Amino acid sequence: GRVLATLPQLVLDSATVKVSPSGRYLAGLVPHHEGLGLDVEIHDLAQGKRLATVTGGGVFQPAFAFAADESAVVAASDPSTVHRIELPQGRSRAIATGYAADTEGYGYVVDAIAVSEDGRWVCGHPATSIGKYTDCADVVLADLKPRRPAPSSRMCFVLDGVARLV
Repeated sequence: GRVLATLPQLVLDSATVKVSPSGRYLAGLVPHHEGLGLDVEIHDLAQGKRLATVTGGGVFQPAFAFAADESAVVAASDPSTVHRIELPQGRSRAIATGYAADTEGYGYVVDAIAVSEDGRWVCGHPATSIGKYTDCADVVLADLKPRRPAPSSRMCFVLDGVARLV
């Protein structure tokens, strides 16, 4: 075959590069253009082009995941905002979650994120930036389709890259 495109200098390991379920899209972390932190870049491999870049915000590594139907990528560095990037358009929308980015001087970072199988809920695991282990539970960060009634429970967990409501 021929080279369709040359991808940027991605930060390569299994946690920082993800391929969509069909293999059409690739999302990965790239160094921020100002040298501090990491951004998420989304590429359409079939077209050989970059669709979008979402600024990670600060020194923390953003978590990101594809929706099962490949309609979007979600990304978050801290629990206060989830970014939804529509595919294949590459349009990005910031969704305020209602959670604080920090509490009493402790910064929080989202270290895992997933979308529910129906594409509605974004579930994440906010963890403190101080220390490796936390007792924080996974929480629903955002409702991507807010016109439908909300579930009675807003607790969830991330299992095999999919958000599951409890």
